[in-house]
Amino acid sequence: MNIPSASVFEPASLAKLPLGRRIVVADYNGQTAVATSYLLSILGYNARGLQFGMMGWSKDDKLIAPFKRFPADQKDYPIEVGK
Repeated sequence: MNIPSASVFEPASLAKLPLGRRIVVADYNGQTAVATSYLLSILGYNARGLQFGMMGWSKDDKLIAPFKRFPADQKDYPIEVGK
């Protein structure tokens, strides 16, 4: 089930979530998922955030994104200063 994070706490969205089953919350890198799963847990749901988000679900970078994983594969992050 795909529920955008901006609407997950709306009554209609919460009504779709099962109270008796584990809910895995996923996003791109895991930060929003952890916060969302924490708040769902407070509301009584059995929710967990997917560690490292969608970047961590597979070791095949072609399935995830054109960017390399962090931090192991990249030693430094480029910084662009104004264009």
